[in-house]
Amino acid sequence: MKNTIIAILLLIVTNTSDAIKTINKITNDSFSGSKNQVILKGQLFFLSLDGYIWTSAGTSESTKPLLYNGAKIKSRPQNLLKYKDQIIFVNLSDNLTLWKTDGIVFEKLSNVPISFFRGIHLQGNTVAGMSEGKIILLDEQTVSEVDISSLTSPRIESLCRLPGEEFAILARDSELNYSKLYHYTSGEFVEIATDLINAEATKEPRLALQHNGSCFYSFQDSTNTPKYLQLTENVDIAMIESIDGTNTWKKIFVFNDEVYFVRHKLVFDNVTNEFDGRQVFQLNGDSNMPVRLDNLNLPGVMTFVVSSDNYLYFTTEYVPQRGMPGPSPMPPPILVIYDGLLNQITNDSTYFIGSLAVISAGNNDIILRNRDIDEINFLEQDVMGSKLQLANTSVDKILSDDLATFVIGRDRNNNNKSSIYIISDQALISEQLTGVWASPDWDNQGMVLNTGKREDGSVYVFISFFLYKDGLPFWLSGNIDYALGSSSVTMELFEFTGSSFLPNEEDIPIERISYGEITLSPRDCNQLDILININDGDSVDLSLQRIINTRYANLCVPSLNQ
Repeated sequence: MKNTIIAILLLIVTNTSDAIKTINKITNDSFSGSKNQVILKGQLFFLSLDGYIWTSAGTSESTKPLLYNGAKIKSRPQNLLKYKDQIIFVNLSDNLTLWKTDGIVFEKLSNVPISFFRGIHLQGNTVAGMSEGKIILLDEQTVSEVDISSLTSPRIESLCRLPGEEFAILARDSELNYSKLYHYTSGEFVEIATDLINAEATKEPRLALQHNGSCFYSFQDSTNTPKYLQLTENVDIAMIESIDGTNTWKKIFVFNDEVYFVRHKLVFDNVTNEFDGRQVFQLNGDSNMPVRLDNLNLPGVMTFVVSSDNYLYFTTEYVPQRGMPGPSPMPPPILVIYDGLLNQITNDSTYFIGSLAVISAGNNDIILRNRDIDEINFLEQDVMGSKLQLANTSVDKILSDDLATFVIGRDRNNNNKSSIYIISDQALISEQLTGVWASPDWDNQGMVLNTGKREDGSVYVFISFFLYKDGLPFWLSGNIDYALGSSSVTMELFEFTGSSFLPNEEDIPIERISYGEITLSPRDCNQLDILININDGDSVDLSLQRIINTRYANLCVPSLNQ
C-alpha cells in the first residue's frame, strides 16, 4: 500500500502583536520518513519512497521532485545534508559523485565516487566522505582528496578538523582490532601516541565534540566509567580532569560558545547531609580544566541536557538523602531552564518530559516534549507559553531556520506513517476548519463547513448556510477544490429551488441558481472571516466563530506577545 504522508511546516512570527500559532495540515504521498530531512531558506528537502530528492515550501504546488536538466535526482538518507547555505548530496544518478545545490543552481564537486554505505558526514566545518582508499573533504568551496592507503586496513570512525590543512582521524585497525588516533599533517598520517585509549578503553572511543580547534573523545575505561580526552589544536592530548579531581563525566555540550561537562555521579555533602547538586563544570580556556559552576545547583541527578541558541535545559530526577527511603510515589522529573547568563528562569515538575528536543527560532525557542501525547511549547521572552498538541501524532524531529520550522512526526492512527504539520501565524484552509460556525450577528442561523480528500489526493471544501429570507428558511451552498497551504479560498455560492421531501417527486424540477461569491479567510482555528459578494451588488462581511469542538482545542494558541 502506498504510504500516505502528512507534513507540518511551522512559520513562527513572534514580533506581531496579534500573532496566533496554528497547526494546519498538508499532505504529500511522496515523503519517505527518513531521519535526515534538511531545511534551507524555508524549504524542506527530503527523499521520496523511491529515493529521489524532493523539496517543499509547505504547499501542494511547491512540493515536487528536485530536477536537474529535467531529470529527477536519486540519493540516499545518509547522503543528504545542509552546509554553508547549500544542500550537499551524493548523486546516485551520476555514479555516486558529490554535488551541491541551493534548490535552483547545481554544481558537481568531485568525480570520485563516494562509498555507497558510508555516505557523507558533517565534521565540524568540513564535509567528509569516504571513497576507495581516499577521504573526500569539502571546506567552504574547496574540495580535496586525501590518500589513506598508507593506513593499515583502516575503517575511519571520525574526522576532526584542526587548524590549517590538518585534521585528526579516529580509525579502527582491523588487524589489531582497536582504534587509533592519527594526525594528518604535511601530507602524511602520524599516529598520536596515547595509551589512554588502547589500554583503558573497553568501549570503543568516539568523537563526542569538536570546538574551537579542539577534539573531544569519549570512552569507557576498564571499570566501565565514562571519561573524556581532549586533543588540542597543538596536538596535545590529555584526560579531562577538574581542579578538584573529578575525571568521570556523563555529558559534554556547548552553550554560548563555551564547553561544559556534567559530572558522572552526584557527590554526597557530609556537611548538609545531602547530595551536592552542583554537577555542571565549565572548561577553562587557559588551563583546559573544567571548573565547577556553584550557581547551577540542580534539584536532583541530571538525566538529560539540551542547549539551544538561547537557553539551557536540564531534566533532573529526585534523589533521596543517603540511607533514607524515597517517598512513594517518587516525585516526577523536573525541567530546569537557564538563560544565556546562566540565570535560572524555571524549575517546574509540570513540564515533565520523557525526552526533549529544542529548536531556536530567532530569540525564542520551540520545545518538543515527548510523553504519551507529544506537545510543542514556545519559550518566548523567558516565559513558557501555551502548548500545541498534535493529536495522535508522535513527533520525531523539528527543523528550523529564519523562515520556517518543520516538524516531522508519525500518525498513530495511520500505521505510524510519517507526517508533517504546518504551524503558522496565518491559519490555513485545512481539515481543522471542519465544523459548525455561527455569527453573533445572526440569530439561529449559521454555516456548516466540511473538508475532504479524494482517492487521487485532491482536497475540497464544502459549505452550507442555513439562513432565513423573508421569514422563510433559506439555504446556500458551494464547494471548490483548494491547494494545500492556501490561506483563503473563494468559491461560487448557489441557492436551490424545487424538489420536495424525500423521495423527490419527478414533476417538481430542481434548479440551481447562482447567488454570488464567497471568500473564506480563517484567522485561527476558531475564527473565520467571510466576505459574500451577492450578484445584485450587495455584500456581506462577517466574522464567524466555531461552535466548541474539543478535538481541535490544542491546535491553536495565542502568542505570548499578544
